[in-house]
Amino acid sequence: MIIEFKDEIDITNEKNQGLQDDILLQFIVTSYVGIVEWWIKNEMPKPPEVMAEQVGILLDRNL
Repeated sequence: MIIEFKDEIDITNEKNQGLQDDILLQFIVTSYVGIVEWWIKNEMPKPPEVMAEQVGILLDRNL
C-alpha cells in the first residue's frame, strides 16, 4: 500500500503544506486499511460500489 500511495501524495499542495511526506503517507495507508477492516468486520454494511466511491472521495481530499 505504501508503494502505491507514495507517488500519489503531494506535499506541495496547499492543503498539505507543512506536512512531512512520511507522516502523510502513513496516515493515508492506515486510514485506508482501517476502513476496509471496519467494512469486513461489520459484515460489509455498505455495497462495494458505495465503499469504493466514498473511500475514493476521502483519498482525493487527502492526497
